Amino acid sequence: MPIVTIETNLTYALLPEDFGPNLSRFTSETLNKPEERITISLVTDRRMWRNGSDLPMMQIYISAIGAVSSAEQNTVHAQKFTDFIKSHTGLPTERIFLLFTPLETWQIGKDGMVAC
Repeated sequence: MPIVTIETNLTYALLPEDFGPNLSRFTSETLNKPEERITISLVTDRRMWRNGSDLPMMQIYISAIGAVSSAEQNTVHAQKFTDFIKSHTGLPTERIFLLFTPLETWQIGKDGMVAC
């Protein structure tokens, strides 16, 4: 049940029209999870600063069960997600930030029950 939340100070209109569906497919392939389990949330037009600058940026939160649980996994994922975002938005790598959160099955609720 990977959950990807993107916060950006870009406007929605500046993102490619197919950004969400492409990110969903990419996340499925990268984390090796079925796409029907992927949840994407895109929050645009945020007021955001990094190093005192409000230049365009993205903060990406990636939570998943078993897919973001080690430095080895996240080293690979960080490069792949950064490359994806850079190629689809033109943002420089220094303005793309990722936060990985490993989840346990008991932390996910769906259909009125937890995933375990």
